[in-house]
Formats: sequence, C-alpha cells, structure tokens
Amino acid sequence: MFEKIKGIREKAFSIKTRIKWRDKLKLEMEQIIGQMNAYREFCKFANKVKNGLEHWFTCLIHLFVEPTNNNAERALRELIVQRKIIGGLRREKGAHIMEVITSVIATLKKRELSLFSTIKSYL
Repeated sequence: MFEKIKGIREKAFSIKTRIKWRDKLKLEMEQIIGQMNAYREFCKFANKVKNGLEHWFTCLIHLFVEPTNNNAERALRELIVQRKIIGGLRREKGAHIMEVITSVIATLKKRELSLFSTIKSYL
C-alpha cells in the first residue's frame, strides 16, 4: 500500500483522481482492519488504525504532507536526547513548559526565522 501511495504521489494526477485513489485505499484499509479484527492479538492495533483512517491518506490530497513520519521523528530526536541527558522532567508543569518551548523553537527553525530576534519581538 505504501508503494501505491508513493506511485500516486509521483504522478501528476488531478485532485479528483487523487480523491478517488484515497477513497479506494481507504476501502482497502477497511478490509485489512476487518481481517485484523478476526484475531484477538490484532484487535487493539486494528482499532488504532481504524481511529486514524480519515487521516492515513492525507498525503494523497495535500502533497506538502509527507507519507512518512520521518520529519516528525527528526524533530523529536533533539528533545529526546536532551530529556535523556537531564534525566526526564519531574513535574507535569515542567514537561508542559518544555513542550511549548521546544515547539516554538522547532517552528521557528522550520520557518527559517531568527530564533533570538523573533522571540524578542514577542516579548
């Protein structure tokens, strides 16, 4: 299915055709979910896939959305290393503050804005 998605994205299909492909792949995924539900050990995973079904094929409609989570993984890598170095955060408030700060920093980097001057302008 992933190979199909990559192939569809590489072609210059109209939005109407991309929507048809998305709908076709959603039906295919629903069949797979039905098959997984037949096995007790896959029911939890099948439910997780089913809950995200409306979002799994977004990359077919919006080409700026990548079909993998590689960018998200890369964005989190630095935060995970920092968390390991400092030994984690002890309180929920501290974890929330860390999430907000790292989110702002990652967004500014992604938009290629100056970190210091942009934050200073908001203060």
